[in-house]
Order: sequence, then C-alpha cells, then structure tokens
Amino acid sequence: MTDPRTLSTAALLLRLFLGAVWLSHACLTLAAVHVPGIAGFLAEQGMPTPLSWPAGLLEMAGGLLLLFGFHGRAASFAMLALLAGALPGPAGNGYALFLAAVSIIHLLAGDGEHLVRTMQKARKA
Repeated sequence: MTDPRTLSTAALLLRLFLGAVWLSHACLTLAAVHVPGIAGFLAEQGMPTPLSWPAGLLEMAGGLLLLFGFHGRAASFAMLALLAGALPGPAGNGYALFLAAVSIIHLLAGDGEHLVRTMQKARKA
C-alpha cells in the first residue's frame, strides 16, 4: 500500500537524484571528456557529430531544471527525447536504458515537494 505522506518525498528524492545524474553527465560531456571525444563517439555510432555541444548543453539545462524543481516533468520529457538517440547505440547500453526508465518514472510520479514554482506562488500570496 502506498503511504500518501511519503509519496511526495519519494518523488522529490527521485527528482533530485535524476537531476544530479544528468548534471554530472553533462559536466563529464562538456569538461572531462570534451566535446571532440563525444563527437568521435557519436561518429562511431553513426550519429551526426554536431550534436555533441547541444546534447551536453541540454543535459546541463535538464539537470539544473530537475534539481531546482522548475518544470521538472518537461525537463524529463526533453531528456527522453535525447535518450531516444542514445538507446539504439551499442549493445548493452544499460546506462541510457536506466536513465530512460527513471525519467519515465519521474514523468508519472511528478516533481515532489519543494518546487521553485511553489515557492514563487507562496511569496506572491
């Protein structure tokens, strides 16, 4: 049985985890691995290499939106569109499949507590 008192907290933790994972992956893409490395990886997969910068920036924006709870469901949906290009990649791409599954769960469960939108509405009232 689901306890309604803890459901919102569970959704919050899921959103924070997902945002942190996307943000860390974006930092890895843009800083540590560098964009040329990602472009080489995309070329190996048969994908267009100019997508490396937009993909890294989208990961960063989505991660920040999720962490701050500002339109988190829209961010998860955008991340799913990004993952749609990564899933057909190499066999055993469990990381992309895991992120897709968690993003779908976030879409269904919602953002949880402590949202930026909620705080903005509270200040106006």
